[in-house]
Formats: sequence, structure tokens, C-alpha cells
Amino acid sequence: MVFFDGPDSTRIYCKEQRTRTKHEPTAAELRALENARRSREWGQWPSIPDYDYEHSGKLTLEISGWGGNLRGKWSDGKHQTLERVFDSIKVGILARIAYEREERLERERRHREWEHHQHRRKLQKGRVEREAKRVSFLKQLAEFQREASDLRMTISQTAAPGTNTEYDRMLLWAKDRLAHLESLQTREAVAEKLKQEKLFPDHDDLHDPEGELPS
Repeated sequence: MVFFDGPDSTRIYCKEQRTRTKHEPTAAELRALENARRSREWGQWPSIPDYDYEHSGKLTLEISGWGGNLRGKWSDGKHQTLERVFDSIKVGILARIAYEREERLERERRHREWEHHQHRRKLQKGRVEREAKRVSFLKQLAEFQREASDLRMTISQTAAPGTNTEYDRMLLWAKDRLAHLESLQTREAVAEKLKQEKLFPDHDDLHDPEGELPS
């Protein structure tokens, strides 16, 4: 039997007491056994139990897995019946359900704490990854600036192009490369890249109001 109080419940088992005695084959069973031995028909071998069970009619109610201080088992006895201890049984059932409720609430609390901690760890991981992207972006921007500066100096110190030679084509390529690098360093281009990568957003969805987790 299962008793519910909202989402919480307890299970009670009802058992009947019985006694077990070694089975003494009856005359009919012995004759059947002898006939089977003579005929050697093993498929017709009689089934004789090892034990006899006698039911007492006395019932026992026990709350499943109950380990509290309150009573969790009741039985018919010489001077009482289960019907006469119904109030005690009811108290035991309600106590068990209350215990299950407390256990459930504690499990839910621990699970919420675990989820909250996992969320904070996820935020922290995101901040670490974003910080690495910020450093990488600034390093790349610095490399573009250095390369552009070197190209300007090289172009300014290189003789003007003449006929269509490899030298002239190299100089034109250098000018195109410089123009490309300069386009990557404009305020608009840098701002668009920062927006795409979400490196410095207006609303920081990785912010943890509780601060950093202990290492």
C-alpha cells in the first residue's frame, strides 16, 4: 500500500505470518513416485514440495525502509489486533511522510546549490576564454600596426615603378597590402570586430555578482 501527501509518499507492506514444516509425502504422492520410477517416464515425475506452509491469519504492517525513532512495524498479537492500533499506525505513516518530505526538500536544496555552482563555473570559464580572446585580438591588432608601419617605410624608400616588371608588381602588391592593413585598423572596423566577438559588450552576460570562484 502507498500513502500520499502531495508529492511525498510512503510505502507499507502487509504480510501474513506462516510456519514452515518439512513435508511428509502422502500415500498418494508415494504411489505416484513409485509408478514414475517403474515407468521411467521422467516427464511424468510427480512434483512433491520440500516444505509445507501453514498460514496463521496474523498480519504484520511494516513501513518500507523506516529507520527513524518512531514505531514503523505493527503486528497482530495475543492481546491486540491491527484494528486496535490504527491510531499508532496513522501516526507512523504521517511521520514517515514528513521524514520523506524533509529528505526531498534537502535534496532539492542541494541540487539548487549544485546548479548554481555549475552556473558560476560556466560564467568563470566564459570569462577566462573571453580574456584570452581579448589578448589575442590586441596582439593581432599590434601585429597589423607593426606590419603597416614597416610597409610604409619600405614603400617610401623604394624607387618609383617604371616598366611592368616583377619589381613594379611587388610595389603595387605592397601598396594593396598596406591599404588592406589600414582598413583593418580603422575605428569602425575595430569596433565591428569587437562587437562580433562580444569582447567588450555593454551588458556583460558573463558577470558574476558574487565575484570569482576560489581556485
